[in-house]
Amino acid sequence: SSLSTYKELKFERESAARFAADVIRGRDRMALYQFADDVTELSGFTGQIAALQDASLRIAPEAGTALYDAILLGSQALARQPPERRRVIVLVTDAGETTSTGTFDQARMEVAKVGAMLYTILIRPVKNESGRNTAGEHALITMEEYAGGRMFFPESYEDLDRIFSEISRDLHTQYRLAYYQPKKSSPSL
Repeated sequence: SSLSTYKELKFERESAARFAADVIRGRDRMALYQFADDVTELSGFTGQIAALQDASLRIAPEAGTALYDAILLGSQALARQPPERRRVIVLVTDAGETTSTGTFDQARMEVAKVGAMLYTILIRPVKNESGRNTAGEHALITMEEYAGGRMFFPESYEDLDRIFSEISRDLHTQYRLAYYQPKKSSPSL
């Protein structure tokens, strides 16, 4: 909700509200955080779509971008959820980083430690690289390599709905496979 994304904020709010309705099913839970100078929890984990939609409409513009703190605090909130739950962070950002107290390495390690997948929707107010925070983009790409997930680059506001639908589809069609090697028996003599 930093001022650099002010122009897109209304559409981001509305798209996030629709995303909550699209993604929440059964026992799913979602929380909503806003980040600018600091990170603010707008809704704790809930399966109540109306509460999440109301929270998304309360996102207010502020200065600054605490990107690393948002990832750190989101990861820590996910770590407090039951261990059998899948952990996902959906981040809508311009990849700026101006006010975090946490570091890139702390955020990267925390998201990896909790096993969260990172989906990033990168809002680029400036389409070419001149004047854009490409360092923040590269930091998010590195985190995504550790965590899994995807990065999206919408070209227009209308792309947000399509991207949120794609993320929802991904989340409802992924499965986790595990393999446990049988215990080796000791050779008999």
